[in-house]
Amino acid sequence: MTREKEIAQKIYAIVGPKDNIETVTHCMTRLRLHLVKDADLAELKAIPGVLGVNPVSYTHLTLPTILR
Repeated sequence: MTREKEIAQKIYAIVGPKDNIETVTHCMTRLRLHLVKDADLAELKAIPGVLGVNPVSYTHLTLPTILR
């Protein structure tokens, strides 16, 4: 399994299931999530490769990531 896939699976395990995810967007260094229900921010921050969590609100999150 690639490192990127492992990080994605860990993030999904915390923010999912898919019915909880309204939208996902990304750029080179950020993953932006709009969720129906809030996620555990401490768990997201603990994932290796996630540099932090910048919540706009509890359901609108930006995760700075390093994938390489």
